[in-house]
Amino acid sequence: MNTQVNRERLAQTFIDLCEISSPSRRERAVSDYLRQCFNQLGADFIVEDNSMAGTGSECGNLIIRFNGTRPDIDGVFFSSHMD
Repeated sequence: MNTQVNRERLAQTFIDLCEISSPSRRERAVSDYLRQCFNQLGADFIVEDNSMAGTGSECGNLIIRFNGTRPDIDGVFFSSHMD
């Protein structure tokens, strides 16, 4: 599989994320930005859990799923912080 990376889009997304204030427990703006991005990319499933109740954060964890198109691949999982 040969996939081209849109370097300009990647750089702009990185800049956009860096410009959003998101100290620990105040990540709502990043969460909203990511939700919008993944909606535009066609995510099949986006949910925010209720972990904010236990952590005192403005938002919970985002769980995002894209249904696969390759039956030969079981799946890929990514995890990251929003702060």
